[in-house]
Amino acid sequence: MKSEYWVGFFENHRRIIARILVTFVSLLSYFANNSSYLFKLEDFFF
Repeated sequence: MKSEYWVGFFENHRRIIARILVTFVSLLSYFANNSSYLFKLEDFFF
């Protein structure tokens, strides 16, 4: 893939990507506040 394609992709989908990142960060902070869920995630991923 050309880098120009990716630049255009990020320019067109900047708002969607930002919303996904905000949702992901908010989920991470939610799991960090509930340590029991965080330990379950650590058991699942590591």
